[in-house]
Amino acid sequence: MLYGFILGEDSPRQSRAARRRPLRQARRLAATLCWVRKLGLCVKLQLNKKGALIMAGLAEKECVPCKGGVAPLKGQNLTQLSGELKEGWRVANEHHLEKEFKFKDFREALAFTNKVGELAEAQGHHPDIYLAWGKVKVTIWTHKIDGLTESDFVLAAKIDRL
Repeated sequence: MLYGFILGEDSPRQSRAARRRPLRQARRLAATLCWVRKLGLCVKLQLNKKGALIMAGLAEKECVPCKGGVAPLKGQNLTQLSGELKEGWRVANEHHLEKEFKFKDFREALAFTNKVGELAEAQGHHPDIYLAWGKVKVTIWTHKIDGLTESDFVLAAKIDRL
């Protein structure tokens, strides 16, 4: 029973509808994964507290180095991924992501810049960072394809967690 392994074992006390629920969830997930695969996005799955499989948020994923040869994301793909980011991120000209962070002084802005730098090194994905008194502007895009990939959105979500 494959779906039992994925979504939790059946209990003899469960109703017939409750025993079929994991199968419906597995079928829905399979259809979702086929749709996501067509978009060329990578998917990381995790179990929620109820034992159901869910797709991980952007911040739980890892940046994947781009080797070129892929088209940058456009249109609906950008809209969907930008909807998963916190407020403030802007997709500019379907080419790059940008967000300005405000701080009370230069020291806090510099500390944030250093945290973004450490994160960028760990992820192998390096944004442009503009540092000024009380603000930091981060601009992200994949230089290899001169546009946006899912990894750009992953890095943006991770920056929001700092």
